[in-house]
Amino acid sequence: GRRLSVRYRPLGVVGVIAPWNYPLNTAMGDCIPALAAGNAVVLKPSEITPFVGLALAKLFADAGLPENVFQVVTGDGSTGAALVESGCDKISFTGSARTGRRIAEACGRALVPCTLELGGKDPMIVCDDADIERAARGAVWGAFTNSGQVCMSTERVYVVEKVAHAFTQRVVE
Repeated sequence: GRRLSVRYRPLGVVGVIAPWNYPLNTAMGDCIPALAAGNAVVLKPSEITPFVGLALAKLFADAGLPENVFQVVTGDGSTGAALVESGCDKISFTGSARTGRRIAEACGRALVPCTLELGGKDPMIVCDDADIERAARGAVWGAFTNSGQVCMSTERVYVVEKVAHAFTQRVVE
């Protein structure tokens, strides 16, 4: 005698605060799912890459997205803080742990859900049967791509002792 139903409903307005590194990919990774779920989106791109956000707004408008469903606000951290406090129904943030903590606190006070993608501590593991050449190239690329300014950059490497010397030599080369 029981019945269960699941209903998917848009949240309303999703505020997206995107970083300067990979500004298109990161913003789209949050904006597209929110739009596809039926939400409106307010994107706040990094103050270093505002034109990416403005270009996205033009692309969405040219594609026929209804007016005001996707909006962009530009500015520095104070603009991001204002977006967080503006009454959005959800906030999505990619950036530093320090700023993410402030956003989580503000969202917690208002009982607004938030998604935070914060700087990681990304390890790499090199096993004794690894292709040392490939592992060394991967470690160097992972640590230094985009000057190391990537949330998934390799920050430490754990190497099985048996291959540690060969791996270290190859990385240094």
